[in-house]
Amino acid sequence: MTRQPTHRTAYGVCLLFWATWLLLVAHVPAAVGAGPSRATATVYGGAGRVSGSMTVLDTGNGRWMIDCGVFYPEGDEAGPERERRAAERSATLPVEPAAIDAVVITHAHLDHFGRVPLLVDRGFRGPIYLARPTAELAGPMLEMQVRFDRARRRTWTWSKVSLERARASGRSLYVHWRPCPYRGKIAAENRQTAACSAGELAERFAGQEPPVRTYLCPSCSKEEVAAIRRQFRPLDYGRPREIAPGVVVTLLGAGHIPGSASVLFEISLPGGRRRVLFSGDLGSELSALFAGPRPAPEADVVFLEATYGTTRRDAKVAGERAAFRQAVGEAVGSGGIAWVPAFALDRTQKVFYELHLAQQEGRLSRDVPIYCPSPSARAITEIYREHRRAGWFREEVAADARAWQPGEVRKTVPRQLPRPSILVSPNDMATAEWSERLMESLLPEASTWVLLVGYQDALSEGGKLKQGARQLEVAGRRVHVRARVRSFDCFSGHGDAADLDRWLAGVRRDARIVLVHGGREELRARAAELNAAGRKAVVAVAGEGMELGQ
Repeated sequence: MTRQPTHRTAYGVCLLFWATWLLLVAHVPAAVGAGPSRATATVYGGAGRVSGSMTVLDTGNGRWMIDCGVFYPEGDEAGPERERRAAERSATLPVEPAAIDAVVITHAHLDHFGRVPLLVDRGFRGPIYLARPTAELAGPMLEMQVRFDRARRRTWTWSKVSLERARASGRSLYVHWRPCPYRGKIAAENRQTAACSAGELAERFAGQEPPVRTYLCPSCSKEEVAAIRRQFRPLDYGRPREIAPGVVVTLLGAGHIPGSASVLFEISLPGGRRRVLFSGDLGSELSALFAGPRPAPEADVVFLEATYGTTRRDAKVAGERAAFRQAVGEAVGSGGIAWVPAFALDRTQKVFYELHLAQQEGRLSRDVPIYCPSPSARAITEIYREHRRAGWFREEVAADARAWQPGEVRKTVPRQLPRPSILVSPNDMATAEWSERLMESLLPEASTWVLLVGYQDALSEGGKLKQGARQLEVAGRRVHVRARVRSFDCFSGHGDAADLDRWLAGVRRDARIVLVHGGREELRARAAELNAAGRKAVVAVAGEGMELGQ
């Protein structure tokens, strides 16, 4: 017998329906049809440090993440401890990815972009806004991050048969973490798995007898990066895009690297419109490849990078490019080796351009072999070539068909480098398998020239050489340094304090300035300098929300 519902039961069902409806509405993003109700920002990375850039802007109808970068080793701890702590920070997120409505990336350097794979892996499914050149450069940069990220926890799969072969032959074991074709070919009974970080997995196999070296599957890397790129929403400079009712984003050229952008948010609040500007990393006119940024637009609040603190470069830095070309010419002209550690993105391409100019000037023969073992640097160089006429570069560079082709660039470093030759290596001189061998063979030779063109961490091999060290410890062995070491500041992609002052000229004096992306002391000194000049500057505090709507 079926029991008929009573009025009380019907009332209860109705009440349950409305309660469920209200609960669902509470979880629907306010961005659906609603305008902004507030403007608050929280800086999570780049506050009191140079790396890990990340800020979340909350407008009430959406939460917008500006940059999502990894951390680099910073501080005064011993080298291995600093690297461990940086890796751990880079494997965490301070906010729930599902709570972010969109991400805006200022440029493709990994300290602004490198935690995007982690964000997507943890559930972020929203749009990623970025300039078109950044979307092009993202491929090799994200592949580099995905493959060399030792701290992110992933579920690994490998073949038991392949492991046994690796033990017997001494070859590397390929491990998979995405549904790539190679993982799909592993039979169920032959499949082995583990959930851990790449570093932990490497230690696990290295500690076995015989030890086995793990190698992350390139196909999995490409598949993961392709999935991330499907969330890209490329934007043109100067073209406003409404990303939610009353929230408009405009990217402005920042002159740091191709695709670098400052991000202007225009927020229509009930009390009036607020203009919030994130500088991103700002360049200068030092670059031979592209112009520096135009002055900033009007804004109520500016989040301003301060990498150089109060430092103003000596005017002589502008002439260092010619000095670099002369140094390369002298090194190879005397039968020596010019070793140039350089970042894969933009620094390597600037070096190639100077080598090309040195050949045009007759300082460098096109017959001198050039080695560039970094796959990422070579891939990025190819992107530069493909887009030479896309409006990324200065006119004289765009018109030069050989701008980044200083002869044949070889990708494999021989056991014994010929003399003369040029080596353009990763910026971290100890990062590759062959690095120890090269340092032991090249640094003791007086005919070796080490030409430093990028930032060198003070505790790294390059940093110690820059400080004048005459011996290094390499793999537990002492290496005497007889090589000639020179440092060049002209390749820097960052504007100094004077450059940033010029950029700020268009922003009214009472605008609030929040300083980010710099060491603590540099940020404090820069805030004091700006305040003394009549500005209103504060230093961002990590994790502390700021009200921007007033």
